[in-house]
Amino acid sequence: MTNRELLQAQVEGSGLLDHDPEVCGMCTHRQLFGIVAAEMLREIEVGEPDITEWAERVDARWRSTKFVKLWAEESAAGRDPRAAFEQRGWET
Repeated sequence: MTNRELLQAQVEGSGLLDHDPEVCGMCTHRQLFGIVAAEMLREIEVGEPDITEWAERVDARWRSTKFVKLWAEESAAGRDPRAAFEQRGWET
């Protein structure tokens, strides 16, 4: 599988989410795979995209999501992040 094919598979797979990405961190992460892949495929019309760059972009966006921020805040405060997720109706 080429890098381009891998990114295309991520775009296609991001449409097959199990939950609403607004309430499910895992689905948000999977959705980001496809969003970033689609952006990179548009940017790089010829040649092979850099998968490392794709992974770094996904990771940067993931770290800025409400899911990661809440988990970090709750953990830093010594609270169980799962409880905070449950209070909001979010999947962990």
